[in-house]
Amino acid sequence: MSNTVWDVVVVGAGAAGLGAARTARELGLATVVLEAKDRIGGRAWTDLDSLGVPWERGANWLHNAERNFFTRYAAAAGFACEPVGAPARRLWADGWATAELEAAHVAYEAGAFEAVQAAGAAGRDVPAAEVIPPHPRFHAAFEPWFAALVGAEPARTSTLDYARADSSGSNRRLERGFGALLAHYGRGLPIRLGVRVTSIRCTGQEVRLDSSAGGLRARAAIVTVSTDVLAAGRIRFEPALSAERRAALAGVPTGAANKVALAFARNLFDRADPFFLRLADAPLVPFVFEMRPFGRDLAIGHLGGRWARELEAAGAAAMINLALDALVRVFGAAVRRHLRAAAVTAWCGDPDVMGGYSCALPGRAHLRERLAEPHAERVLFAGEACSLEHYGTVHGAWETGVAAARAAAHRLRPAAGVRDGGAAPT
Repeated sequence: MSNTVWDVVVVGAGAAGLGAARTARELGLATVVLEAKDRIGGRAWTDLDSLGVPWERGANWLHNAERNFFTRYAAAAGFACEPVGAPARRLWADGWATAELEAAHVAYEAGAFEAVQAAGAAGRDVPAAEVIPPHPRFHAAFEPWFAALVGAEPARTSTLDYARADSSGSNRRLERGFGALLAHYGRGLPIRLGVRVTSIRCTGQEVRLDSSAGGLRARAAIVTVSTDVLAAGRIRFEPALSAERRAALAGVPTGAANKVALAFARNLFDRADPFFLRLADAPLVPFVFEMRPFGRDLAIGHLGGRWARELEAAGAAAMINLALDALVRVFGAAVRRHLRAAAVTAWCGDPDVMGGYSCALPGRAHLRERLAEPHAERVLFAGEACSLEHYGTVHGAWETGVAAARAAAHRLRPAAGVRDGGAAPT
């Protein structure tokens, strides 16, 4: 074990870890980041290689854009962002939907989301499935759409947790990629890649971390891995995590989200502008397609909840074939002939992530606030799951990292001579 004693060791170089590290350094704390993967960004990852053009394997949108730290950071760093623009959607129902069918579909889904929101706003912590109205045609397609947005199917989603989420403001996206923006934000930080932390031990005034690259000593640690990684015991804690924290980890699991990305030799989709494609009827309803993002000849199929998990388990070929079957149904056999490249994500099986983003189970929304509570005084936690209003977002993760670094500085100021200041939270 090294004789160096860091002020703060940050575990994980996603948005929360990067925010924590940058803030801690600005506050005068000697800081290092340990990241298991060979890249930074966590669940924000812009893939530049598999399709020949950039696409987002993870985080896609700048939510709450008017108040999102990364909107301002992108502008300052020269990353152009654009609204998620119109036409927002096109509906296929054995042919392009009529205006009347489209309007009925939109109205049903708006009412379903409103019902979940209203139940949670009234303080009810019940499964979203209990309050979503039935419909002979639209209900089956709504469930995977809901899961693609939330990360869990309605039966596994707390209405109270859903209602707490801040959905105000607009969404924007980055042509160069959100993952690329996170990589830019992380430049210059002391990050050790390919280092997997295996245990964290609190011994008096120190925290000792064991990793694949040896041991480190610190006065405090900030842990930013997902709830499922913690629940699975991939990092061992001494003293052990409390029963209350283990209950919170189980009650706010990491949901499932995956994508299938298809690149084509030319535009096959009867319009030049980007749009979202939904299929109203079974059996091809699990996908929500993002078509021609930024005018590129791509189709990105989004999956959430059990559909994401089941198709990931079926394998990449099954995911790609099902997505192609859906597009062939809409646009014809030329879709298969002109396929240039394909790629899929497998976040659920990723040992360093184990899912998409957090979602509280029914009856467990009150446990989310426990996730940010310190462990043994010197181990703090951050990540999107620790945010009560901005969970599931990159800026929510970043905000919790900033807060954790400030909390560490407050604890360590007498020993470390920390000066006041630090990064603004928004």
